[in-house]
Amino acid sequence: MKFYLDNMLTRVAKWLRLMGIDTTIMQTTDTVLNDPQGVYITGSIKHYLNWPVERKLYLEEDQINQQLNLILLKFLSPEEIRPFSRCSICNAKLTAIDKEQIRALIPGRVAENFKSFKYCQSCRKVYWQGSHFDRINAVFRKSGIAK
Repeated sequence: MKFYLDNMLTRVAKWLRLMGIDTTIMQTTDTVLNDPQGVYITGSIKHYLNWPVERKLYLEEDQINQQLNLILLKFLSPEEIRPFSRCSICNAKLTAIDKEQIRALIPGRVAENFKSFKYCQSCRKVYWQGSHFDRINAVFRKSGIAK
């Protein structure tokens, strides 16, 4: 399932990507509202009322855990969530990569302290389970995504 979010919800899009959900940020809504299987999410009541699609959501909430929980309840099953499988920046799928292949892209301390890495071949971002990993999982738990 593909999610399309208007550009007011960039933060939500990043979190959906961290959940492993295929998510596109729409710069203009005119060109993208043509995927009948897509889910369209907006922070604008005007867009919500005018979008000629069936699967849409207006997000009034401003707390990320509440926003994610609402999306989860309305559109996703737990089986569709694959945390840390997509790049939070560009939405490409991540691949596991050997530390030696990306050593030049990571700080020396990270190379010393971590063994497992994921890599985005599209934007060259490297991911590892640093301190941010626990904070992300805490938001997932509050959102009802992880236990």
